[in-house]
Amino acid sequence: MTTIREQIETYYKELPDHNKDPNTSHWYSTYLPKCFDDNELKKLNDSLKPGEDANKRIYTHLHGERILSIEGSDNIEYQLNTEGYRTFDFFQDPTDEVRNILVLGDSFTFGIGVNNEQVYSSYIHKFMNNFSSNVLEENNKHAKTIVWNLGIPGISNDGIVRNLFHYIKYFQPMTVFILWTHDHRREWVNDKNSLVKILSNNPRIKQDNSTIYKAFMQQNNNHWDDYSFEKNQLLAMLLCDINQIPLVNFGIKYFPNLDFARDNEHPGPESHKLFSAILYRELVKINSFEEEREKQYQEYIDFLESL
Repeated sequence: MTTIREQIETYYKELPDHNKDPNTSHWYSTYLPKCFDDNELKKLNDSLKPGEDANKRIYTHLHGERILSIEGSDNIEYQLNTEGYRTFDFFQDPTDEVRNILVLGDSFTFGIGVNNEQVYSSYIHKFMNNFSSNVLEENNKHAKTIVWNLGIPGISNDGIVRNLFHYIKYFQPMTVFILWTHDHRREWVNDKNSLVKILSNNPRIKQDNSTIYKAFMQQNNNHWDDYSFEKNQLLAMLLCDINQIPLVNFGIKYFPNLDFARDNEHPGPESHKLFSAILYRELVKINSFEEEREKQYQEYIDFLESL
């Protein structure tokens, strides 16, 4: 007759290992998540800036703006890196002699409807690098501090935390900033192991009549939204705490609404500028001595007023 200990050991030997295969796992994979997948990038091909080298990846409008019949008539440009993010090309060694600040969020962070230099993260990057005139200069070789805009239009808080998990190890930043998106957004994995975004329907842009969408909406409620958000926020806090990196985070409802972008839905240039001041004040609080904070914050205000 076997003992209880022997039965337990036999039981655990027969348990299958959890899937940690980097080729199939969305969390244990070794690749860095992209801003746009291949299908989304194909939709952008007809939005390349006329007369510009396609390798520069400069677009006049995004897919959602095309649906709304918003063309690139007001000189808005989206300059994307090789991974589809509206930020600098990633370095082979991103921690080499520079300080990194990660900024994660949705289309507000990406900067839908405003120019590259009008996104809130770009103001901070420009200020921290002695007012460099080109916020997306080639490879940003002369920057001392790089503010990486990892905003993804339509992303959920699930996706934000998953991206943080991957990029916090890659960049080893001095600070992480998260602008949380709408709580009701989710990620779902289909039977082909592909990530699917579950977003609320927008009568102007998106109508999802799939069975999955209907099933989700029938089950969703405010309490589940709160539960999911708290889970994601706690995981982000733990990731930053484990890596000894300060975390600054705000909900999207705290973003100023002084003006609107060209789609009349996303925040405009003045709103981005004001939010950059709010964020910079938080960065000063955690990265500067108390007696220096007010002076540094005022310097940033003076910089914004000079623009």
